Amino acid sequence: MKKTNTKKYLQNIVYTGLLSALSVALNAIEINIVIAKITFSYIPIFLAGSLFGAMSGLLTGIIGDTVGFIIAPQGIYYPVFTIASGLMGLIIGVVFKNTGLKENVKICASYILIFFICTIAINSTAIYYIYMSGSKAFDIYLLTRIATQAPVLILNIVVSIAIYHPIKNKVLPFTGYKSVMKT
Repeated sequence: MKKTNTKKYLQNIVYTGLLSALSVALNAIEINIVIAKITFSYIPIFLAGSLFGAMSGLLTGIIGDTVGFIIAPQGIYYPVFTIASGLMGLIIGVVFKNTGLKENVKICASYILIFFICTIAINSTAIYYIYMSGSKAFDIYLLTRIATQAPVLILNIVVSIAIYHPIKNKVLPFTGYKSVMKT
């Protein structure tokens, strides 16, 4: 491995570790409003996937969720939620690397895919079978979940657009690092 590749690889590991630690910290903070729980733990996963690639996003999601649960458990540990968190970072990394869309469209597309695959299909199904199985019809629960999670989706898109460009264009170049993603 060349010296420059080794340096970039080590920088990726460091940034992934920092974002994983930030994800753990943000995992412990939540805002409960009447219709939904708002958490900002998606943001480090988004940054890892969009700036450093799919593997960095995957690892940040898995590490952030697992260590976050160990430090501040909320309910039971269910590995499906950890898989969904890792999948979020993976999806973002794949969208950013493999589409020719503009960056803001990539952000929106990533979050829409995450919303339907991770939030609705995986997490909602897991929550239903863990906590609500038999208490109400799944389709009614799912419609309610879509309605309560849609504002969280919009909030995550807005926050991600607001922080992505300054971090990519101002913070990373200041550290001497160039994104591995070609956008």
